Amino acid sequence: MKCKKVAAVICALAVIGAAAVSAADTRSLQHADFLNQTDFLLKGDSPMAAFDMDCNDKVNAMDLVMMKRIELAENVRYGDSVFDSVSVEKDIVFSQTKDYQDNSIDLALDLYQPELDSAAYRPAVIFVHGGGMYTGSKDSEWDPLVSLATDLARKGYVCLSIDYRLNPEWEATGAFNETMKNAAEDVASAVNWVRANADTYRINADYIALAGYSAGAEIVDNLYFSDRLVNAADFDKQGIRAVISISGNRLFFDSSACSGDPHTKCLILHGDADTINPYSDAEKFLAQLGAQGEMQTLSGNSHFWTETDEQQRFLKHHITDFLIRNLFANYAEGE
Repeated sequence: MKCKKVAAVICALAVIGAAAVSAADTRSLQHADFLNQTDFLLKGDSPMAAFDMDCNDKVNAMDLVMMKRIELAENVRYGDSVFDSVSVEKDIVFSQTKDYQDNSIDLALDLYQPELDSAAYRPAVIFVHGGGMYTGSKDSEWDPLVSLATDLARKGYVCLSIDYRLNPEWEATGAFNETMKNAAEDVASAVNWVRANADTYRINADYIALAGYSAGAEIVDNLYFSDRLVNAADFDKQGIRAVISISGNRLFFDSSACSGDPHTKCLILHGDADTINPYSDAEKFLAQLGAQGEMQTLSGNSHFWTETDEQQRFLKHHITDFLIRNLFANYAEGE
């Protein structure tokens, strides 16, 4: 039975009932956060605003309330920069491994959090830098990810910019597959670190997005949508609800089928004047993803995104919109 256009007040009460049932097995329903969200619905400018929902669907309460709250209001968490400042904790070691000279190394991340944030648990976005897998770092000034991490942290996310193993000789030695596999394993280690430290940093590990630029985009794309880089038995993709690919390339492995949760979508952001990763490769990637992909194109833009305010506005606008629509999308099919 379809139940269209259910009044917000009624939905809020139904969601409270759902919270009582599912609070034991999800961190989406922290009591104080939930009351604040339902309070908006009851006191907002559009108290009779409707949800479209199927009464047979299993609805995640955080998804339902947060998506409607963001849709109706201005200056709200996740949609707007509601925090004035961001704290950055630098060089947190998340993995220890061997480099390509067989030296023991520490891999580190920088963690961005909104200051004076009282939310009990927050979604996380993990950023993977570009540089061709032979250069670059988690805080490179030419990479757009530092700016994006700061922007999303001001909107209420916890953001992580990570390092991974670089191989300056992969082109000369023909070691592309090995280099990408090692980098993907490092990203998987960062995801596992988030899960292991979720309580410490007040992260909801059921709401994770992966984002990458250039080579970093290729790493996260092929990590999530292929099982050739990291075995499915060694990397749990549960909780990764969105993937963002900036100036990346196509799927190099298992290109005929996408692994992972079919609900998890990928946003491709590309310039149609990119001469490093041509726009045609982005179009191939979109075709490979099928219904799981969408693309936004900045006309005339090259491979780079840190040269003009227009580039930054384009990225921030489309990423914010995509995360609202997909990170908090409820997974109702098959329930």
